[in-house]
Amino acid sequence: MKRVFSFLIAIIVTISISYNVQALRADSIRPQYANARQAEVLLSISSSGKAVVVKCYGTNGLKSAYVTTYLEKKVSGTWIRVNIPAPNNTWTYSTTSQSFSQEYIVALDSVGQYRATSQFVLTAATVEYITDTSYATYKS
Repeated sequence: MKRVFSFLIAIIVTISISYNVQALRADSIRPQYANARQAEVLLSISSSGKAVVVKCYGTNGLKSAYVTTYLEKKVSGTWIRVNIPAPNNTWTYSTTSQSFSQEYIVALDSVGQYRATSQFVLTAATVEYITDTSYATYKS
């Protein structure tokens, strides 16, 4: 009995060692959501200003989406809210579309590191809360 058990263990070890293990690239890993295939904010700064793009690709059951987006600048190691032409320095967007892309453009007053944060509230059979942040550096 010990010989049979030892033989089986040897076969299992041999088979498990012979398998190749492959990992996905870090940029190909995406979070899984209940109400969206993708929900993200993209911060892209041009040489003359900046653009923030908010995207969401919902699932078939998505009934509504409400998104708030704000912009911050890193000053002396602390993130400070940037003044934008919107109430409370926050862009808001709501829709009943299953998929959308919303772009916001604002001129930046100084170089530095910026981040845009979007908070999604996606309603389908359940309500899902998603937060995404994107970073970029403004160089003149």
